[in-house]
Amino acid sequence: MEPEKIPQLTTSNKKLTLHSLVIVVGIIGPLMTIPQIYQIWVVKQKAGVSLWTWGLYLLETAIWLWYGLKIKSTPIIVSCFIWVLMDAAVVLGLLVK
Repeated sequence: MEPEKIPQLTTSNKKLTLHSLVIVVGIIGPLMTIPQIYQIWVVKQKAGVSLWTWGLYLLETAIWLWYGLKIKSTPIIVSCFIWVLMDAAVVLGLLVK
């Protein structure tokens, strides 16, 4: 029995559409962290926000960014760059007294 083949995008138009969609989602996703950053920096509400969790998110995203740079993947680079900024803002906000 042959393994199931994964369907491939066959036209450049479909590839471009998927590529564009991934970039848009890669930008919107990290921006959803802005309310958390607002709570930490403006409202000064840090209760219930884990430094360990956000520190690990930052580390994970930095590794993904490094990977994206190595393979020259624009969607990974764009998304992870913004994620690093957002994660760093949360971590720094938690560390600032």
